[in-house]
Amino acid sequence: MTAHLTAAQARRLGIDVPATAARPRATRKALARDRAVSVCHDCGERFDTDAAETRHVAATFHTRYELEIPT
Repeated sequence: MTAHLTAAQARRLGIDVPATAARPRATRKALARDRAVSVCHDCGERFDTDAAETRHVAATFHTRYELEIPT
């Protein structure tokens, strides 16, 4: 039979448990949209990532955007 213990329970029983390494922080990198820039018609702010545009929509509820594609 296998006993399942947490690290704290094993330490209380006197079992040497190695310290676990801290997990690296998982951060997401905003990806560029192949140099395409969107512009908010309401305030004129420019966005080069989808995440930035999504944050702006959530904060301001502006709905009119135009995508500028470089030639």
